[in-house]
Amino acid sequence: MEVIKQWLIDNEEVLWLTGEQFLIALVIFFVGLKISRVFERLTKGLMTRKGIDPAASEFVSKIVFLLLVTAVIVAALNHVGVETTTLVAMVGAIGLAIGLALKDSLSNFASGVLLIVLKPFRVGDFVETGGVVGTVTSIQLFSTSIDTPDNRKNILPNSMVFGSVITNYTAHARRRIDMVVGVSYKSDLQAARKVFETVCAEHEEIYDDPIPFVGVDALADSSVNFTIKAWCATADVIRLRCELLERFKIGLDAAGVEIPFPQLDLHVQELPIVNQREE
Repeated sequence: MEVIKQWLIDNEEVLWLTGEQFLIALVIFFVGLKISRVFERLTKGLMTRKGIDPAASEFVSKIVFLLLVTAVIVAALNHVGVETTTLVAMVGAIGLAIGLALKDSLSNFASGVLLIVLKPFRVGDFVETGGVVGTVTSIQLFSTSIDTPDNRKNILPNSMVFGSVITNYTAHARRRIDMVVGVSYKSDLQAARKVFETVCAEHEEIYDDPIPFVGVDALADSSVNFTIKAWCATADVIRLRCELLERFKIGLDAAGVEIPFPQLDLHVQELPIVNQREE
């Protein structure tokens, strides 16, 4: 007991310093933990206000919290004299190994976060991406689901979606219908133009601003091609295109304008039969 007592007396200053450092390290840890929680809530609240998916908000805020807690632990250990260089190197090596093993998943996750944050499309939009055309039904952290018009579900990795060209057909409230209709060379072009302009002007769902455009597009091999461009609501593009083409045909027939179609003239020539005498 006397030896221990004497050792404590001899090392009183060192022990006091060590105890003080330990208390400061505890303060650093608990205060840092509180600050990390605050930043976690701030990150989650900010992402929620931006309209980001709740699952993504929760996941990203947890990552922010873990990164901050790791930094706090390193700072606390460093304050009590623990060599943290080796620890940081080990954590970095482990993180690198995990990153290499999960590079595809991490790539999908990063792309998913970017899709949610940047919002090139939303659930319900009709898009073309990754070689698939259809309606977006869900945007998850690792994959995006798209239903095709014939009701097939396609689940695409987010890295494929974000890494390819994204065409959002429903991003705007209005779209333009582009059509090409050919008439024969012997038809009255002014009469044909009148039919196209009248059909577009009289259709109640075709916008008059901008005014539908009608013009000769090409002098093709067997027809004079008119191009017709008309604007309408995005949701009605396919239906209105079919309706306009039907009305064009009816109007052209009534105006006596011929729509050419491929024809083949077959000429059969009879050859005389030569009888060969057998020897």
